[in-house]
Amino acid sequence: MKRVWVEVPDWVDEEMVRKRVKEIAYTFSYVPVEHLRNKFGISELKEEIDVNDHVSSIREKEKKRIID
Repeated sequence: MKRVWVEVPDWVDEEMVRKRVKEIAYTFSYVPVEHLRNKFGISELKEEIDVNDHVSSIREKEKKRIID
């Protein structure tokens, strides 16, 4: 987290400045995926997720239970 100091003229409403700073901070609140990949050392993505046959059969039973 970074801390930034802002100086404004005396005639500027302090609450308005706080509100605008919160709005600006909110626009920067998302984290780009590339930044996360670099931070955690992820270089290769795998799209396929293996599902155990046992898990898939449990899922099917649960689907049938919910539908019925």
